[in-house]
Amino acid sequence: MQFAVISASRDYTPCSARAQLQPSGARAFSIRVRVHDDSGRSTRRPAKLSHVSVRPKVVTIWASYGPYHLARVNALEESGLEVFPYSYSNLVPSYEFFSETPSRHRLINDCPSDSVNPLASFWRTLRQLWLDKPDLILTCGYERPETLAALVYTYFQRLTGRRACTVMMMMENQLSDRRRSPLTEAVKRLYLKLFDGFLVGGSVHVQYLEHLGVHKSRVRTGYDCVDNARIATIAAIERKSEVRPPYGNYFLTLSRLVPKKNTSLIVDAYARYRSTIQADQVPWELIIAGDGPVREELREQIIRHNLGSSVHMVGRVDQFNDAVRYYAFCKAFVLASNRGEQWGLVVNEAMAAGVPVLVSRQCGCSSDLVNPGVNGFVFDGDSVSDLTDRLVWMHSNQHQLPAMGRAAQATVDEYSPRNFAETVTKYYRARRAA
Repeated sequence: MQFAVISASRDYTPCSARAQLQPSGARAFSIRVRVHDDSGRSTRRPAKLSHVSVRPKVVTIWASYGPYHLARVNALEESGLEVFPYSYSNLVPSYEFFSETPSRHRLINDCPSDSVNPLASFWRTLRQLWLDKPDLILTCGYERPETLAALVYTYFQRLTGRRACTVMMMMENQLSDRRRSPLTEAVKRLYLKLFDGFLVGGSVHVQYLEHLGVHKSRVRTGYDCVDNARIATIAAIERKSEVRPPYGNYFLTLSRLVPKKNTSLIVDAYARYRSTIQADQVPWELIIAGDGPVREELREQIIRHNLGSSVHMVGRVDQFNDAVRYYAFCKAFVLASNRGEQWGLVVNEAMAAGVPVLVSRQCGCSSDLVNPGVNGFVFDGDSVSDLTDRLVWMHSNQHQLPAMGRAAQATVDEYSPRNFAETVTKYYRARRAA
């Protein structure tokens, strides 16, 4: 007769057989079995058990969490990471609909973003990081105290040799989005050397980082993404149901009604479009979805152009399905921002719904998402005539729009939460292996 005594010992020694994603310092257990036979003799044999590892911990830091923050968090979880979402405020003015509460959520400051005390937020973030002990930190906003706390935590851990933590900056700044101070840019050049890597939206953001002295090997794209699969599914269902908005064929713009969105240019171009198309053609309508401080100015502009029956201001669209319904039935989507538009996620949304797009060149996404003549067109956000020409082209070539919509959907499929997570994971693995 034989019986066994099982003993376990902790093993902190690195092993090449361990998964690359395993964080440094993760505890593995080597299990041995002592087997006794009838004569009393015993032997120790290694137990045939698979290695026990801990999922790498990643902290994400945003002001608050909306649907697309949550989509990124879920994709990171699905890629094998354990995510701890931090938000440094409970509300961002003008983004009240960013009200998601992810699993393991940490609220750093229980106040609106414009009331956050920078020093208090720095210490609270540092303390929470010390408790959670992440392997990877994805932070947003190089000017934020929470980002500084992430760097301080990481470098203190490295100095003490306790745990190597990787810090990646998520950003979408571009050189042309505002006037730049030479002194500020010089300081920024030094500060950015402290980060392990950068995750940005697209090519214009890569160019800005290179301008600041960041080598492209430290930069990855794919930060700006929406839940493409969900949008495409809802759009397909909406089209089959044929319960469409109560309008004829229409152009759509959807955004906050703030000066930088330049919606007034769309109204001016639309007025010219109506007077330009041939007399035997029925002009399309214009839907303006959104709300904000320039709403009344736009109403007055619409009245001046005598467009009250063809331009419809439908207000803010908070329900996700309602927004997708507007996308699903529009002929083309328009975004005319002429300053400070780092990306423009509404363009991703429209393309995911299978809609061709007209995007101003000043939008950060225009050079990456828009393939002129294939899935839409780029125009000058300061030129009424340029946009007018594009509106007229769409109307005159509407037989091409379904194919352009399919091309738009194919393009934006590369900008998905899943690809975001894969990019982060691959970069993290490469850093750990280096």
